[in-house]
Amino acid sequence: RFNDLSFPLRGVPPFFLRGSRLALAGAEYRFPIVSPQEGWSTYPLFIQNLHMALFADYGDAWNEGEKRRFFDNFLLGTGLEFRTDFIILYRAPLTLRVGYGIIVTNRQRLEGRTDPGSGGPLKNGLLLMEATQSF
Repeated sequence: RFNDLSFPLRGVPPFFLRGSRLALAGAEYRFPIVSPQEGWSTYPLFIQNLHMALFADYGDAWNEGEKRRFFDNFLLGTGLEFRTDFIILYRAPLTLRVGYGIIVTNRQRLEGRTDPGSGGPLKNGLLLMEATQSF
């Protein structure tokens, strides 16, 4: 069984899709907004890039042995993200992502669900926020 937290279909919350099988395809188009490549005074924060990404993710999760037609329940999530790349503490890279994703196929699967961030109906879209750091 794969880790439910790592399911990367943008437009649904991390725990929405579960199963022992997973299929996912994704595409993004990224374009730069600004690339300052500088810090503020001597503070330990260096801004590398600010860019935007248009994305589309298509996929689903299911359990082994389920009788179903393969693509019938797949979800297509589309949206927009703003990303900023930093260097903090003079050597640790950090990426912040903020965006919006919405499911455009099989939306009936979202009935009665809410966006954990905004509290609104999930069928109206999902607020995306993520911070990724590596040492």
